[in-house]
Amino acid sequence: MSREHDHMSDQFVADDPSSLPHEIRTHEDDVEGQVVNRSPDRARKPSPIAVDQDKAYGDDDNIIDTSFQPLDASDQADISMSTLSSKTLDGSELADISISSTGHIKRAAVVPYYEYIEDLSSKEEGYIYRLKPKKIKDNANHYDQYEDVNQIEDRIGFRGYSLIKAAACKDEDWVVRWIYIYHREISGWYHLKFHNSWDQMASQGHAHCFERALNNRYVEMALRSFIHDLFKKMDGGGHLEIDPVIQLWHQGASAMKVSRMCVMQSSGSPYDDEPRWKIIEEQTAVSHRYICKDNYYNPPARRGVWSDLIYAFHHYTYDFSASQTLIANLDCDRHGHISNVVCLDKKSTPYHSCENPSIADNIKRAFRQFAEQHECNEICEVLGNVALGKLDASENKK
Repeated sequence: MSREHDHMSDQFVADDPSSLPHEIRTHEDDVEGQVVNRSPDRARKPSPIAVDQDKAYGDDDNIIDTSFQPLDASDQADISMSTLSSKTLDGSELADISISSTGHIKRAAVVPYYEYIEDLSSKEEGYIYRLKPKKIKDNANHYDQYEDVNQIEDRIGFRGYSLIKAAACKDEDWVVRWIYIYHREISGWYHLKFHNSWDQMASQGHAHCFERALNNRYVEMALRSFIHDLFKKMDGGGHLEIDPVIQLWHQGASAMKVSRMCVMQSSGSPYDDEPRWKIIEEQTAVSHRYICKDNYYNPPARRGVWSDLIYAFHHYTYDFSASQTLIANLDCDRHGHISNVVCLDKKSTPYHSCENPSIADNIKRAFRQFAEQHECNEICEVLGNVALGKLDASENKK
């Protein structure tokens, strides 16, 4: 798949989570990942119902008198479709019998016990893979797609819900829907995302999903470093009086966060037309795309509190990585929550597209466009970001 089609805008209006699309219930024993009722917009085979033998007839007040009484014609008609279980004298199963409207007994075929075993192909279960945070290191602050990363693997249950129309309007090639995850640590509402082309690939989007998770992990680390450096500039490392302007910048940057992301592999799902690998990302509010393909300076019409911070952070990350890593896609909502990040490495093409010769040219063009389009602001100057200009642009043409 061409890497340039992998830039997406998955942002949308996050509906009020308190207004749930559908009712959710779990078993009384609260087994993680077990779901009783299924989404009504998908046809599913109902799960077997386990009944406590001591409570099979409910409370004593609700027990119906089942003593023998003669049946008239209307009663026989009412039970014409009823089935009874018949056994031989030795207790073995004989057959199911039904009573017709005329009172004649009809024998039905015996159903083996294993027909009642739950069909796991329609069970919404899978595994999630959460990458552990990246540490800030003086000698390795660039994005490395081949880095060995520790991760946490957990089995989950989930419920898929309706598509998010706002996301579909922005990115026709991406599918985004609500999902509820059952897990001891991260239960709640998320956005499930995948590209339409992934189900046609032999990998089912495996490498694409983990690339996005690694991008997310790197930007989260770079943001921590950005906030820390602003803090040091605020009072000159403890040697000067606090600068109120830089203090406001630091407070704004501290409110920013990178939305949590993990990778999901579904082990069983009723959605046969979807890829096995998907992205799970924290829900966000209305967002603006500040950085995207061929446009590395795209501020909103009404510049808010985040604009200067985001573009200073964009420049900071480039310098922080020794000009080796470039954020090629970034969205931010009104709360300062960053999502849909895509990172490019100047020295290597993405693993999933390494055999595509055009990707390397696209990466060179992206670095050149960033140098040409970026507009430094006062935060860039305070942080000491290296000024971009014709020198950087000519260097990237090589």
